[in-house]
Amino acid sequence: MPVLSPPLRTGPMSEAARGPGAGHRLPAARRLARWSATHRWTAVLLWLLLVVVTVGAGGAVGMRTLTGAESGAGSPDAPTCCSRTPGSPPTPPSTC
Repeated sequence: MPVLSPPLRTGPMSEAARGPGAGHRLPAARRLARWSATHRWTAVLLWLLLVVVTVGAGGAVGMRTLTGAESGAGSPDAPTCCSRTPGSPPTPPSTC
């Protein structure tokens, strides 16, 4: 009777032999979610710090108000190229 030998493993080790989580990384969103779930207060404080820094940076940059010419505001009575009634022919560019 022939003696049977165990099968040869020529490919990568099986998942069971490596152990769970060995050889591959979880997606970044899942790793971040796991970290924030295990470090709740640190995650909350980091979010608050991010909000404070972004609001502070926005305040430091300042706000620039557009002039009337830059904003495209005009008299509501003055027709523009874009304001026409449906069905009317387009306004020639020379009169815009």
